[in-house]
Amino acid sequence: MKHNLYLGFLLILIEMGSCNQSVKFFNSGEKERLWSMVRSPQIDSIIDATIEIQLAKDTSMIKALLYNSNDARVTHRLKYNGMSVYQIKMLSLESITNKKPPKQITYTPDSIIINFYTQTGASR
Repeated sequence: MKHNLYLGFLLILIEMGSCNQSVKFFNSGEKERLWSMVRSPQIDSIIDATIEIQLAKDTSMIKALLYNSNDARVTHRLKYNGMSVYQIKMLSLESITNKKPPKQITYTPDSIIINFYTQTGASR
């Protein structure tokens, strides 16, 4: 009977460890660094911060992704070639919040989508 209990406990631990939906919360120094990157005039810096926030799924950084979110500048980085800063930020917000916007996200800034994520972020 004890073996079954230990086996069940082990399986629960393995399941918990295999979840790849982990959330990382940034400390104040990391948040300051990411905010600085988001405010940068450099497209690459903004994209790097956006992706770092997206991968961490830190909902406390939604406001950073909404900062100057109507930025229509297009990147030529290989992975994101032809995508606007706006598009990358909105796709990241979709990933973090697990909420689809009312319209499709394209490279052109859309105030309906920006307002949708502004309201979504405000409710968190």
